[in-house]
Amino acid sequence: MWWRKRPRAPTAPQWVIAAVARHQPEADLIVNLLHDAEIPAYHRRGRGFDVPDFLALGPREVMIPHDRAAEARAVLDAPQWRSAPGEPPR
Repeated sequence: MWWRKRPRAPTAPQWVIAAVARHQPEADLIVNLLHDAEIPAYHRRGRGFDVPDFLALGPREVMIPHDRAAEARAVLDAPQWRSAPGEPPR
């Protein structure tokens, strides 16, 4: 019956590449920065580099939902450095 249709399930988010890390520890750092900003993220092995013998070596792609890309870009941009107290301005 047309009035008993099931509600549609929400669509899964599209994941996009936010950053590319050189190795797993660097990817973990980026993912943790994004998690601190409450942006869901994960990393995966780079394409064409799925060799288990290398363990943590090799490029990693950091993935985020498409709709949070602007927020992630703001988090991952280089911070504005300030001189330490007592140090001459740069």
